[in-house]
Amino acid sequence: MNVQLDTLLSWIKQDHYLYSAYHYIQLNMKNQEDALRFMYDLYIHPSPILLNGYQDFLLNEKKS
Repeated sequence: MNVQLDTLLSWIKQDHYLYSAYHYIQLNMKNQEDALRFMYDLYIHPSPILLNGYQDFLLNEKKS
């Protein structure tokens, strides 16, 4: 799946747990892009619930 990092960050910011996890990952990585890709690969893609939530977010973004 081709992930748009700015959209992914917008979705992550809506959830306190995900944003906290992202924040700590970003502290240990060199840049925001690496942190977002790591977050997607580690947490979102393997989880059907999170992946469905992200896909729903993308659909709602397209409708807007």
